Amino acid sequence: MKKKVGALVFVGVAILTVGVVAALWVGTIQAESTVRMARMTLVFDDFDPPICTEFHEGNPDGPLLLGDLYGVGATTIQFQGEITDPDTQKRGYENMIITISNAYPGYMVNCTFTLCNIGAIPIDIQEIYVTDPSGALTWKDTQGALVDGDSSPIIHMEHTGLVGERIISGDTMKSEIGIRIGQDAREGEIYYFEMEIVYMQSEY
Repeated sequence: MKKKVGALVFVGVAILTVGVVAALWVGTIQAESTVRMARMTLVFDDFDPPICTEFHEGNPDGPLLLGDLYGVGATTIQFQGEITDPDTQKRGYENMIITISNAYPGYMVNCTFTLCNIGAIPIDIQEIYVTDPSGALTWKDTQGALVDGDSSPIIHMEHTGLVGERIISGDTMKSEIGIRIGQDAREGEIYYFEMEIVYMQSEY
């Protein structure tokens, strides 16, 4: 419609001024553009495999000692949900699954893992949320633990090196989760928890 209206206006002007100016040719060219937005993609990196190390207390006032006290506990980590960023073609995993078998009150393990920003823009890590998908336990900040209905701590957890950190495109960052089973954990029970890492585009 805009092209037709312009032609009619020009013709009208040419008629009114005939004999004064020569007719001119009118044409148009177009520029087309496509804007593709960058992606934020934070993943667990398997190029630097996670490591889980068990500890136990030697005496109440002494340092922690390496190894499982009873030699029965075991912790493994696996990744799920492999993804590839379509812009950078880098890959990683959306989920890290920690499985602790034959745990007991006082069992302690520290797991070190690596995050990678495979997206095209820098990100800031904002928050970490810990939840129990089954609903049996709830996170309590004041105790640093998942607690049961009586507010008894069942799974103590702490993490390091994440919140407030900036990861630019292509960079990695190590972090550590420390897990300790509370004294009120019940024999034969299966407990679950999820840790969600919230991040956003960096503002600088």
